[in-house]
Amino acid sequence: MAYCAEADLIQAYNSETILSMSREANDDEAIDSAKVTSACDEASALADDYLQSSGVTTPYTGTWDSLKSRSIDIAVYFLARQEGAMRDDILTRYEQAITWLERISSGDIA
Repeated sequence: MAYCAEADLIQAYNSETILSMSREANDDEAIDSAKVTSACDEASALADDYLQSSGVTTPYTGTWDSLKSRSIDIAVYFLARQEGAMRDDILTRYEQAITWLERISSGDIA
């Protein structure tokens, strides 16, 4: 279960940003939804690894808005890294998301 989806990434970062990192091979004006879904799945799997290390059953099915927003930031980072489109703000938000997950893993956040 992914904690974020294409629509979430677009809402958080805007469609032009997501398009710039995930263009369809045959259409410069279309987002490659498979690529975005893969990034969301990868981000969610990474989050699950941290959650599991703290004893949380995954996939997490409760309401934890921070988990969704952190997963969005991680997914966007994965897209930017893959496409060579890294920006400072994307890197910063990714690092903040990882720090948050590490705090969960260490028990600092319950």
